[in-house]
Amino acid sequence: MRGQYAMGVGRQQLRHQAGSWVRDQCCHQNPGVGRYCDGPKTTFSQVCSAETDKAGHRLAHRLSWKRRLDTCKASEDGPTPGIVIHGDYCAPAGTIVVHLEDAPMCCSRVTRRFNPQDPGDQMLARAQGVIFDPPGEKAYVPGVCTPPMPR
Repeated sequence: MRGQYAMGVGRQQLRHQAGSWVRDQCCHQNPGVGRYCDGPKTTFSQVCSAETDKAGHRLAHRLSWKRRLDTCKASEDGPTPGIVIHGDYCAPAGTIVVHLEDAPMCCSRVTRRFNPQDPGDQMLARAQGVIFDPPGEKAYVPGVCTPPMPR
C-alpha cells in the first residue's frame, strides 16, 4: 500500500495479514531504508526486519483474511497518513490469527484461543487454509477473532 495503487480500479477484494500490516507501517516510517521497503537495494537492511519476518511467517501459515477495499484510494489519503485505517483492513470475526499478538488487527480487537477439537474451529481453519505447526513445534498459538461486543 504505502501510497501505491493496487491493480485495477474501484473496489476489489484483497488479502491482508497482520505481518504485512505492521511491515507497511514500518516502511512508511522508514522510507527507503526498511528491509525490502524500497526493492532489492534494501534487501539486507536490519530496519523493519522483524516486521518483514513476521509478514513472512503469517504468509507461510496462511494467517490472512480478505477485505473489499477501494483501490483508487491510497492509504495516505486518510486522516493519519501512513497509518492503516483499522475499519478498512481489520480481520473479521472467525479469522484465525496469532492469538493475543495479532488481536489488535481483528475488527473486535479481541481473540479467543483456537480449539483444535471444536468442529467449528476446524471448519474455519479448513476454509482459511491455515497451516499449523507440526506436533511438538509451537512457533505460534492460533487464535480466532471474536465478534465485536454489543454496546
